[in-house]
Amino acid sequence: MKLLGFAALAALLLMSVPAEAGQVKFSDGPGSPGGEFIITVVSGNVGPYTVGESWVGFCLETTEYMNFSDTFTATIADYAHKGSDPSGKDPLSAESAYLYTKFSEGTLLYDPADPGLGGYNGTATDADALQRAFWILEDETYSGGTATQTLKWVAEAQNAVATGAWIGLGNVRVMNITNDSTGKLAQSQLIMVPVPAAGLLGIAMLSGLAVVRRIRRRRG
Repeated sequence: MKLLGFAALAALLLMSVPAEAGQVKFSDGPGSPGGEFIITVVSGNVGPYTVGESWVGFCLETTEYMNFSDTFTATIADYAHKGSDPSGKDPLSAESAYLYTKFSEGTLLYDPADPGLGGYNGTATDADALQRAFWILEDETYSGGTATQTLKWVAEAQNAVATGAWIGLGNVRVMNITNDSTGKLAQSQLIMVPVPAAGLLGIAMLSGLAVVRRIRRRRG
């Protein structure tokens, strides 16, 4: 019965996440250069998002670009096309995943040790600081200064990974895009896949698999 329950849960999880392909358009948010960008699905599905749904993304590369007029075909991966990796597949860092998760949850503070200072509030200053943190954590080079807040967020993310408080990518992935007009690769963006509710199912499924493994070990 337990095995059937876990199988059903796995099937439900897969059903909850739409096909990871579709077309998107961009509109500008606070911050320049880089995010925030408002990304809207205009055709098909992109991860958990369907036509008309939007989310806020940030750039992962400094050598790729996008615009607010063209349509882009999107695919989901755990790496950015091009980026700083010579192989052309630049793996997303756990540190970037940590920061984007905190941003998406609305729990990104200016200083975790002093919650009274508040947190990310969506101003251009905050968006610039966070965008530069992602570029640093992805080993990208860029021109322009580095705000003190950027360095604080970089240090927080690095500490979370170094201490084991954060492991892996969680629900964060990369949306790689191709310009439908030119056929060329464009600026990779951050995305949450799956949505948190499906993520909870994933945790439950993994817990179930762990139980199955323990049962098998005992029987062996």
